[in-house]
Amino acid sequence: MNARISKRSWVTPLTLGSFILCAVSGILLFFHVNLGLVKMAHQWLSWVFVFGVVLHLGLNWVPLRNAVIKPVGALIVVAFVAITAISFMPLVEQQESPVRKAMSVVMELPLQTLAQTCGKSDEELAAILASHNIKVVDQSMSIKTLARKNGQNPVEILQYLL
Repeated sequence: MNARISKRSWVTPLTLGSFILCAVSGILLFFHVNLGLVKMAHQWLSWVFVFGVVLHLGLNWVPLRNAVIKPVGALIVVAFVAITAISFMPLVEQQESPVRKAMSVVMELPLQTLAQTCGKSDEELAAILASHNIKVVDQSMSIKTLARKNGQNPVEILQYLL
């Protein structure tokens, strides 16, 4: 059996399968649907897609070269290279949104202040956190500090409290 045909029997399905994973997980992440392991799968298994594409390109080098030396093919490739390069440039000054600023302020509030803001007692707040296996050492801690000390996501902690 020809080695090239043998490689195609697994390289093409590898490329197609990993493309499906990247496409579906990328679309879900675009719409902020982060269920289960979607984000981790997208970030880590995209490397399988890159590997598959490199192998696929190696196996199909002549048809690829023939496609990109034509004006339309060359224009498409150059356009995507330009878009990629431009995407790394800061075109406008990035300003933090008011919502992000507010979240940053809330994340720095002491737990006792946050409890009062939420209309809960310190004990109720501690009980809610304890039910999520989050240990409160000091009520003057902020959510940010609490999250770091407990290995948790500060946004999730805030969701528990609200």
